[in-house]
Amino acid sequence: MIKFTCHCTHVFEFPDDMAGKQAQCPDCQRLVDVPTMNELAQLSEDGTFLLNAAVQPRSGEFEQMRRVYAKDKVDENGEDVDLRQTLQELAAAGTEDNILEFEERPTNPKYDPETGELIRPLDIVQNPDFAHPSQIPMATRTLNYANAELDGDSLYSPVVRLLSPINLAAMFFVLLAHVFFFFTAFSGFLSIAAIIFVGPALIAHYANVVEEIGIEEHDELPRFLRNFNLIEDIWHPFAHVFLAWMICFGPAIILWLFWVFHGWPLTGGVVSFIVLDAIGLILFPAVVLTTITSGSLLNLRPDRILSVIAQIGPRYALLVILYAVALVFYILGMFDVPIEAYLLAAMKHASAIFSGPVAYGLLIVGIFLMHYFAWLLGLSYRTLHQKFPWVYHQHERLIPGVNAPRYSRPVRGSPGRPPGPQG
Repeated sequence: MIKFTCHCTHVFEFPDDMAGKQAQCPDCQRLVDVPTMNELAQLSEDGTFLLNAAVQPRSGEFEQMRRVYAKDKVDENGEDVDLRQTLQELAAAGTEDNILEFEERPTNPKYDPETGELIRPLDIVQNPDFAHPSQIPMATRTLNYANAELDGDSLYSPVVRLLSPINLAAMFFVLLAHVFFFFTAFSGFLSIAAIIFVGPALIAHYANVVEEIGIEEHDELPRFLRNFNLIEDIWHPFAHVFLAWMICFGPAIILWLFWVFHGWPLTGGVVSFIVLDAIGLILFPAVVLTTITSGSLLNLRPDRILSVIAQIGPRYALLVILYAVALVFYILGMFDVPIEAYLLAAMKHASAIFSGPVAYGLLIVGIFLMHYFAWLLGLSYRTLHQKFPWVYHQHERLIPGVNAPRYSRPVRGSPGRPPGPQG
């Protein structure tokens, strides 16, 4: 029978086969180890271990240990304590062994515990059968994401990448979506579905291009409808582009409708319409880049839009011209293809300007230039977004006492600890 006391004075009694196992004390709920017979003799009545009497050092033992383990090589009497040979003594002895073979400091020799052989360090020699790492050919890159040559400084590289097979395939499906959009005009139900779904999806696709090239830093066009998410891939991108378009070109349309409604002279209305449209065309690349990538409507403040234009620099003029040219080809293709399809369906003779090759050629050029414009816009974000004066775009961690006051004033009406001394 094993009988011992817990720390809380509860007495346990266990059979011998419980030795070495654990049990829970019913009083203090503490897990205790059941001692063995040998350990039972070392336990006191209160459950603690008995301590042996302190061992007294022998006379002179401390001084002897201090002399042996001291850092000095000689003792206070000038006698040598460390009898190991120094590097100078080994060199003067004329030994043939390398005195720096083991360490710079002399150490005791090391022997293998099994064979008894003296352990010597292995020589590291370069294998002549293997080439130097600098001469090993690198594998060709498969995924071309965020390459150094696409830092936004090259205008030629995006054109080459747009002509790659995977990007041409993406633009081909965009062309098919346009063709489907046109031919649905012959059916009332399909035309409504196309206007509600396909039209916004086409506009959202170009916003997705800006996001993929700029924010995601990809070097490939997203597929049409991207991930087929109605909110993230269609509605939000479409709303961003539509908002930018209304900010830039909406005032001209509203002024024109107001002008015509009051019957004022058309000359002044046309001039005002053209001037406002020209201003909107100049501002559109910066505004649409802000609505797609900045994440906050507060960044549409005029001074922040102008700062975005200033950060992009001279290339912004190319973006404006490119968008204007792409818009012209796009509009011509959007009008020319339906007319050509109508004449073809009515079995009427089409003029050269409304022929199939011309109509689809204008549309293809417009689609390509619009993708090129969106690609350059994404590259502008990729290389310059850290310089854009946007709010809620970058997060700076505030560390009290480092880049922020150690104590901050509490906001009125908000719970918090009492304010300490102001830092």
